[in-house]
Order: sequence, then structure tokens, then C-alpha cells
Amino acid sequence: MKKILFPTDFSPAADHAFIYALQVAAAIDAAVLVVHIYELPNLKKNLPNTIRELYESIEKEAYQEFQDNLPHLDAIAAHHQLSHIPVSYSLKEGDTLETIDRIARQEKIDFIIMGTKGASGLKEVFIGSVAAEIMENAPCPVMAIPEEAVFDGKLDHIAFTTDFKEEDTAALKNLLHFASTFSAKVYCINVDISHTEFYLKRMDQVRADFAGTTNLECRMLKGSSIEAAVTDFMEEAHIDILAMVTQKRNFIQELFHYSQTKQMAYHSKVPVLALQTHSL
Repeated sequence: MKKILFPTDFSPAADHAFIYALQVAAAIDAAVLVVHIYELPNLKKNLPNTIRELYESIEKEAYQEFQDNLPHLDAIAAHHQLSHIPVSYSLKEGDTLETIDRIARQEKIDFIIMGTKGASGLKEVFIGSVAAEIMENAPCPVMAIPEEAVFDGKLDHIAFTTDFKEEDTAALKNLLHFASTFSAKVYCINVDISHTEFYLKRMDQVRADFAGTTNLECRMLKGSSIEAAVTDFMEEAHIDILAMVTQKRNFIQELFHYSQTKQMAYHSKVPVLALQTHSL
């Protein structure tokens, strides 16, 4: 059985993402490991008794919050007829990034699914938040669910952004396998803002490489704005997930070699699936 790691802070955004985690688990026959992480403050140890009392108070409060919220998560699963999904719960103390990474490696996690929140949707993911760090460095694919994402219980259409790098081929193969579980269609897309034959030929090569793949369609989007072209396409094609290859560097600017891609991500209400180059 596959494993999905679901970090939560018990916020409404996290509860919203929990539904995605359960639905994906149901489709791929996976168990869900819910983890709540709290951090103790890094204080100078010149008042050992006071610090010990403070730590004990924080640990007690974190444990109580953890226990109080478990019935709520069980209720979410029951409401969506997903109580049959195996779910286990874990409370951990430590640095959020390090703890998630350690658990993902120790437990051999197949997917990390987590919520993102904020009035700007996915903006937090792409400007150095915890979610961004996890998306770049995790040892497995990461799905980030915006608070405003609307989920109808199905994953029918997935968009995969490509700039035709070698690792994109491996990522696309993995994505097609994932999509087949949901009987979903994958659109491989790029935006031709320079109107050159070069990118058209590269997309033709992708079509040739995946000839006979029935759930794949390649599209060269036209327009002077990457943000507008991709956003319009996602609305037109009713995209449920936007998948992309991530790297341990400014992957959003790398995506189409054009900084305006950031603006598209900032305003997206569509979940993002990050496929790390080091895990392909």
C-alpha cells in the first residue's frame, strides 16, 4: 500500500486539503499519515527552570490541540464517505521542514499533500514559504492545495508545463501513470511568446516520443502574456491540477524562462503538483 504524508496545522486551508489527500488515497490505494508539527522556541538557557516549565506548557498545549482536532478530521472523512481510508496520526516536535523531510524518507512516503493559505492563493508557495521549500526539496512528489481550490471529487484534467528539458520526459511518464489511475487527461503545454519554429518543433518531438498515448494532448499556447495564456487555458480546459518539474533553484523563473509566470501562479486557484528532478 502506498503512503501519503499530510502535514496539518488544523487550519481551514489544511482541512480543505485533507479532502484531496483522502480522495487521492482512495484512488491509488494509499494510507494517509497525518502529522502535526510544533516547534519549541530557541531560548537562552540562563533560566533553566523557567524554560523547562515553558517547554512543558507548549508541549501540553500542542498535545491537547492535537487530540482535540482528531475527531474533526475523522468527521471530514465520514462526511465525504471516506472513512474506509486508513489514516494514522502523529504529533512531532521539531523544525517543520526537517521533520517533514525526515518522515517522508523514513516512512518511504509516495506523496506529500498539503494546504496553502492566504488571500493571494498560491503566492505563498512561490516566494519562499514552507510549502515552497517542501516542494523543491522533498524526496517525493508534493501536491499543494490552495485554500480557494474547488474540488468536485474528480481529477479529470491535468496540465503539465514543459520547457522541453530532458528531465521533463521522465516527469511526464510518471504523471501519465498517475493520471491513468483517475482516467484523467494530461495536457502538455508551453507558451510560444516569441512565435518561433523552434518551440513548435520541440513540441512535435514530444508528440512523437509519446505517440499512441491516448490520455495525452500537446498544446502550444499563443499569446504575449504567459500568465494570461496559461490562466485562460486552465479555465477553458477545466484543469484540476497544474503539474510542473521543480528544481533546487528558482524553478518558477526557469519554467518558461520568463518571470511573468510568477504572476500566473500567484493568481491560480488550481492545485500544483511538484515533481522534483532529484526524485525522477
